[in-house]
Amino acid sequence: MKPDKLICFLIGLMILISCRKDDLKSDDNDPVFTAENLITDPIFQRQITHFITSTDENTQEVIFPGGAVEELQVLINNMRSSHSESVIIVHIRGKITVGDTPLVLGDKTCLSFESCGSMVAENTSNCPALIHIKDAEYVSIGAVNNTAIAELDGGGIAERGISVTNSGKVNIDNVNISGYKNYGIFYQGRGNDQLNDAGSITRCILSGTGENGILVKSSARFVLIDNIVANHSSFGVNLISQSATVAGNFSLNNQTGIFVNVTAGIDGPGGVVARNVMKDNNIGLELGSNTKKILVTENEFSQNTKGMIIGGQENQIFNNDITGGEQFEINGSGNVVAGHRKVLGSEIAGGANMSYFNPPTKDNPHDDPMIVNGMGRYDITISQGDGEPDVDLAEVQVAVNEARQTHSGDVLVVWLNGSFVAKGDHTGLDVPSNTCVILDGTIYPEGSGMDANSDESHNVKEPTTGGTQLVLMKSGGYASFSGGILDSKDLSAYGIYAPGNNVAIIDGVTVKNAEYNNIGVLYHSGATTPAFIRDCHFDGNGETNRAIWMHLCDNIHVINCASLNHYADFVDIDAGANYNSVLFSQCENEKRTGIFIEEKASNNFLLGNTMTGSGGNAISLYSSIGGQCKNNILVCNNCTGPNGMNIRYAANTFAFNNIMNTGQFGVYINVNDNYSSQNTSLEQNYNLPKVPENPWFSIPYYSYSESGNDCGL
Repeated sequence: MKPDKLICFLIGLMILISCRKDDLKSDDNDPVFTAENLITDPIFQRQITHFITSTDENTQEVIFPGGAVEELQVLINNMRSSHSESVIIVHIRGKITVGDTPLVLGDKTCLSFESCGSMVAENTSNCPALIHIKDAEYVSIGAVNNTAIAELDGGGIAERGISVTNSGKVNIDNVNISGYKNYGIFYQGRGNDQLNDAGSITRCILSGTGENGILVKSSARFVLIDNIVANHSSFGVNLISQSATVAGNFSLNNQTGIFVNVTAGIDGPGGVVARNVMKDNNIGLELGSNTKKILVTENEFSQNTKGMIIGGQENQIFNNDITGGEQFEINGSGNVVAGHRKVLGSEIAGGANMSYFNPPTKDNPHDDPMIVNGMGRYDITISQGDGEPDVDLAEVQVAVNEARQTHSGDVLVVWLNGSFVAKGDHTGLDVPSNTCVILDGTIYPEGSGMDANSDESHNVKEPTTGGTQLVLMKSGGYASFSGGILDSKDLSAYGIYAPGNNVAIIDGVTVKNAEYNNIGVLYHSGATTPAFIRDCHFDGNGETNRAIWMHLCDNIHVINCASLNHYADFVDIDAGANYNSVLFSQCENEKRTGIFIEEKASNNFLLGNTMTGSGGNAISLYSSIGGQCKNNILVCNNCTGPNGMNIRYAANTFAFNNIMNTGQFGVYINVNDNYSSQNTSLEQNYNLPKVPENPWFSIPYYSYSESGNDCGL
């Protein structure tokens, strides 16, 4: 996000929070959550609303100036009787008072609060909720624009602020809820098997005296982004569903900050918990016993009594920032904990139940004795002397192999300083099992660029043994490579080729000018052996095919990387690749596609990426052989270029809050069974089949058309 936009967001958020400061502070000793606690850019992107459910829809708009909730209910009911199939937009321009009966919203109803609108509970002892969405779909509650906020105050009387039961496709955005007794938002969906029915809660503030901030259950693929939940005696967030996005939220002073009991399955990835802040809670984050295949990354934990409790199976916990002496507790099985600063494996309770890998890296060159559970540590350093010629990589290989053999019970840490040359056929540095390499310098090739294991097109004939590359990561166990520059000079097929089933970390590496792909991760599978590619930079110089090729692999996670100028793609998730993710990365001027999901690749996750200037599509889902791509989730990506999001021969895709600033087409969908919510093509160039085969739903972000301005001012 540009600095001026971020400053505007911070100022706006400070204004919102200051308006509810008393609610965010339950007594004089409780902390107040302020904008200074933000550590990342906001993730949600407010879209421009061109239509709500369909390009040929009929909408009916009405203003409610304030009054008793019964009056508003009659108004909505009468509108629905007269316009049974229309989308009804109700603009709230005054205070609504609620007694014993909540406002009930049905299908295709959008409640839009302008800056003078609010809802409060009257002094009554029997207020079940302020708003009840029941047996409904295509429903939204939100503020008309970024200068307004929907204010809901239960006055310490209402059991719930918003209650959603047996409903789907409900979006709640920019709502400030306080004064509830039990739940700020209670959301019960229509079942985890309803894949194209996801709801969302974004940019909301839930605070005060209640037991729980947000409860979500039985709603597959739910989205929770950029919310603040504070001062609850039980849960800030309690999420019990299949697949979920939990990102950019701030949980302060709750008994449990965020509780996630979310499972994956054949119908979608487990989900992502990323870039949240958990502060001053008793438990920061807890993964429940049913949680499976969740990626937990780049979260910040501060001053919680206990940082994380990890239950469930096959969850991947990577690169979170934990301060204040907080602890891990591992209760599940098959979970991987990797790449954390300030956390020692010896201090993790239940550590025998996890795979632990904490390699030294360029940015974290630690000397902790424990890198892998149950193994010691042995370091070697190989440096190019002053004035000496570049070091032959074959000599490095000999030294590494000898150290590996003589210290088989230790994790080998190899420090390389200087320039290193891969001569001849460029088989590169073969990283053994349980080895970490940190490069301060450059590795480059010279010679023919081919070997007997690659064909003339640089395809590897025997995929598991490697071909022409600068670094080969084919062994099992644990392996990492960090730092430096890998410059293939158009002579080696790969910068890094990683076909091994290992827990792998590639961190902070610049990889460029490969003849084929800068990184290839092929045949790498298993939830307990994930690979993480973090903070790497790629340059294809207009000739390298891809920055990263994922082929027949799963559990590969690309995080915070940058790429430019490849002949094909930044990331190609190919040939049945499953449960992979690309998060918070950027690419520019990729000739074919920014991120390509193809050939039956399914259950993959894209979150918070920016694609600029891709020659073909920013995001493309496509299959020509082998069946459809299924159950992929695309959230909060930003696309600029000729074309935006292209979904062809793909089913059960969930696309949420993606922004396309493109020329030829912004959103193109030519198959059925995909759900799009709160996406925008800024050029209004949509090519969409009709609903209900591909449902679409957006919140109406505009004031009443006849009066033009917020609150008619």
